[in-house]
Amino acid sequence: DGRTPLMIAAQRNHPTVCSLLLDREAQVDLSDRDKKTALILACEKGNIQAAETLITKGADPQLKDNKFCDALSYASRARDEALKKLIQSALDRRKNAQLSRIQDDQTALGVCATRAYLETDSCTGDMGVQKETLGRHRDAQGHTQRHGYTGEIGVHRAHLEA
Repeated sequence: DGRTPLMIAAQRNHPTVCSLLLDREAQVDLSDRDKKTALILACEKGNIQAAETLITKGADPQLKDNKFCDALSYASRARDEALKKLIQSALDRRKNAQLSRIQDDQTALGVCATRAYLETDSCTGDMGVQKETLGRHRDAQGHTQRHGYTGEIGVHRAHLEA
């Protein structure tokens, strides 16, 4: 079935074993043939201690199995309110962190655009802004403004090029 020792430990609710495996660099988000991660397997069995350990060690609660169910779906089916709250809290933290990174990138890009630093790519190179061209417009200095879409949560970004 393609399950790793971490997945088995999570499924059997052995948080100490999960922690030891992760400390020895087991990959927290690997999935089995059904695309179930250790976190999904822990939630499927209602194993809150294992789930908490996995989340603390960086498990992604947004991943879905081949039935398009995530950890929260399985936690809800287990009818364990504490487990459900744990997973929802992890989802909220992860989404807030993603939103914060996006807002930070937009702020940094805005500062760069204002100061005309984008001509040298000094800002966009470090932030990994994708440069797909959707439309081009020339500014007063003859620079081309390129609008890029990253695909992540519909963020729109601008990049000036000479």
